[in-house]
Amino acid sequence: MLSGLARIASWALAFYFVFRMSDLALNHKLGLIFAGTWESNLFIVEMLMSTVLPMVLFAVPRVRRSHTAVFLLSLCSVLGFVLNRINAAGLSQVWATKSFYFPAWTEFSISLGIVSACGLVFFFIQEHFPVDPEGLKAVEEEREKITHETPKFAPFSQIWLGEGWRRDAKIYSLLFVLALALGLTLAPKSEPYLERRARRAVGREILKLGTGPRYVYFDHKKHQDDEGGKKSCRNCHHLNQPGDAGTPCILCHKSMYTKTDVFDHEAHIRALKGKKSCVQCHGSEEAAPATVKTCKDCHEKDMMADNPVVKNFDSPMAASYETAMHKMCIPCHAKKAKDPKVNRPDLGRCGACHNEGTKSEKAYKEAFPEKKAQGEA
Repeated sequence: MLSGLARIASWALAFYFVFRMSDLALNHKLGLIFAGTWESNLFIVEMLMSTVLPMVLFAVPRVRRSHTAVFLLSLCSVLGFVLNRINAAGLSQVWATKSFYFPAWTEFSISLGIVSACGLVFFFIQEHFPVDPEGLKAVEEEREKITHETPKFAPFSQIWLGEGWRRDAKIYSLLFVLALALGLTLAPKSEPYLERRARRAVGREILKLGTGPRYVYFDHKKHQDDEGGKKSCRNCHHLNQPGDAGTPCILCHKSMYTKTDVFDHEAHIRALKGKKSCVQCHGSEEAAPATVKTCKDCHEKDMMADNPVVKNFDSPMAASYETAMHKMCIPCHAKKAKDPKVNRPDLGRCGACHNEGTKSEKAYKEAFPEKKAQGEA
């Protein structure tokens, strides 16, 4: 049985070897294998362990008939594929990003879960199908013994759980419920979001924000007038492109639900006249993320507006469009909701903005018919 499995493994590894080499050839990187670097040498060791050595030796009948040889070659192949994951997901990422990476506990759990699932499938086949004819007699004897045994009761409740699969189903279903409850308790609480590009606001006096059909209608002119005219632009437009004023939010907050990297490294190199300018941002010609200046160090005066909400410009990552809108609007609304002169105690609640049928929506539809709005977008 093991000899037959080893022969199948030899063909499977041969397919993997051809597939891997073809991928390198199609990407014109086959020559990098013999570049003599530590990366290329590590790749050769990985392929020899995981594929070449087991593939060749599993093809030899004498080797396949040896239990020790099959075990050692299987172990060699498994360790080779473990080395592949260390290379691809670990060492290569450290080399590319120049930063240390350690997997999160969720990555460990997913990996262990996949291995456990494969192990459960193997045990299920081993226990329920005649894989090993030598063990059939022992299995039949065990089944006969169970048939004539007296009922077993749970040790604490003294409740009869049944026999065979009925007892196992009750025990394992309880374990499943407990494991699921533990998993849900420890799971990250953030919602999974799909990548969605944010849309630019449409309109004039009244802007249509977000994605349809449930837009948020923002009375831009009213907010501007209430805050003191055009001088109030900086209250919301906290960051401007060089030489600009009132830069639209969408130019930085490009993604609806996820952060966006707004730093253009190539544009900085061109503006600062080539790679010799590295020292201006990194402090030395050895460029590394740990030594680079923050955006605020260079652009606080020409890009940062004096703003009551956004004070820092340290990260090149812009918040999602949704987060930016919420952090800009909600604190101001909550503050005004406490003002008796405004007399709108619910102004800080979601429905103040996310409410179809508002005056802003009606005014927008009267001023901008749907076809015209689509043309502007």
